[in-house]
Amino acid sequence: MPAFLCAALFFLPDNARAHGPGPVQDVIGWYALIIGNLSLISFLYIRGWRRKGPREWGPLLFFIGAVLAVLAALLPPIDRLSEELLSIHMIQHMLLMMVAAPLFVFSYSDFFMRVGFSSKGRRRLWRLQRVFVGGGMNRVTRPLLIAGLYALVLWIWHLPRLYESALENRAIHNVQHLAFFISSYFFWKVLLRRIGRPALNSAAGIVYLFVTSLHSTALGVLMALSPQIWYPFYAHTTGTHGLTALEDQQVAGYIMWMPAGISYVLIAAWLTLRLLKDPDEPITVAKPN
Repeated sequence: MPAFLCAALFFLPDNARAHGPGPVQDVIGWYALIIGNLSLISFLYIRGWRRKGPREWGPLLFFIGAVLAVLAALLPPIDRLSEELLSIHMIQHMLLMMVAAPLFVFSYSDFFMRVGFSSKGRRRLWRLQRVFVGGGMNRVTRPLLIAGLYALVLWIWHLPRLYESALENRAIHNVQHLAFFISSYFFWKVLLRRIGRPALNSAAGIVYLFVTSLHSTALGVLMALSPQIWYPFYAHTTGTHGLTALEDQQVAGYIMWMPAGISYVLIAAWLTLRLLKDPDEPITVAKPN
């Protein structure tokens, strides 16, 4: 719950346009907002990590990596270049979805940030969590539903009209980033850890990854091989980098196709090794009580 709430902080909208020239103070204010809120999240995490001893350095290193991935994605030069190149914009999204989100999962950010709150704050979080659980949060976080939500978010936000609206409007753009990040966070958490009772074992996790890799790769292939420009917004900016808009789109498609696909394969291989090591592990998905 703390991870979910704090994720929204560093994607909050401001009044600046998503892309294109704007007032310098708006741009500086936007980057200051990102750094400020990441600093708050880091403060809560580190305080929680220090309160729980003996301290393990692994989660902290994963958290640092996650924060650095968010900074790399949302600050210059990537953020500024993403205004001119779809391929760089794709790298930005991959950093949020394929790097930052799983690193936050491995860092146990939700646990340590909860501990980082004051006792009064933790009581409030507990009451809020009970509201969500009572409202069916356990059912919402079932693996099949999470996988479907992840696919829906990925495909809908790449529809040309919606994608271009995000390019033109900072608020919509931030909603897009938030949707990518949160759906990815829960996608990887279902796979790599546990969300309450429902959890995936190695065998189910391989299937989970395989299905996701199919539709994610299909989207990348369609983008890379399409003879049509999907996002005319970039038609006037790619020339300064020696690319046509179609070439830039092809590179973006290959980025979604290859690196993301390889990530799914590597994690599936890791799960396969776990399954071979423990062949008696049940192959069913655990059911919530």
